[in-house]
Amino acid sequence: MSAKALPEVTPDRCTGCAQCAVVCPFNAIDMVRVAPRSGC
Repeated sequence: MSAKALPEVTPDRCTGCAQCAVVCPFNAIDMVRVAPRSGC
């Protein structure tokens, strides 16, 4: 990833496992709690 690129998450595929944050070499991803989506 270049310095100008931003991390991109696909919400429908995210399970909240935080592995993206663990493996990100730039430490650019933080996991935060959010309210569950309705219908889940």
